[in-house]
Amino acid sequence: IVRFFGEKTMQILDNEPERLLEIPGIGRQKVEKIQESWTKQKEIKHIMVFLQGIGVSTGVAVKVFKAFGKDSIARVKHNPYCLADEVSGIGFKTADEIAEGLGLDKESEFRIRSGIRFAMSSLAKDGHVYAVREQLIRAGRELLGVREELIVKGIMSETGKGIIEDNGRFYLPALYRAELNVAWKM
Repeated sequence: IVRFFGEKTMQILDNEPERLLEIPGIGRQKVEKIQESWTKQKEIKHIMVFLQGIGVSTGVAVKVFKAFGKDSIARVKHNPYCLADEVSGIGFKTADEIAEGLGLDKESEFRIRSGIRFAMSSLAKDGHVYAVREQLIRAGRELLGVREELIVKGIMSETGKGIIEDNGRFYLPALYRAELNVAWKM
């Protein structure tokens, strides 16, 4: 393609892809595949430029693109914590850095809710099957550095969604189910 069109290759790929049919051996199906591939590459380039502009690595940008496709920039701008919740290999701390790069308020409901889920996961990694309210509030405050009332509001918002409350104990859904299975087998 470059040999045939030379310096005009990029312009032709962007604006006149049907001209690829001028090249001997390239048919309609091949042009469609080239257009599709070119469009994907342009989309990922825009996403990478956007994410690298706020300090995100190329590897993370590729993961974001694979998860959200052409909607990546809009999704990340609206709620950068969707990365921690929906993209494998991207955790709360990375999402928090991205949110900071975007200028998102530290008291954002998205941040607090995602932080509560992360705090629950951290407690689980430390061996806790559940957390009592005070323990979860303390973990949330240490992680997020926001007022207790916002942590409490975040816990209540996540109850029934990202966490389960049973008799004053807060569980991640998978650990709650595991606990119930153990109790039923006894």
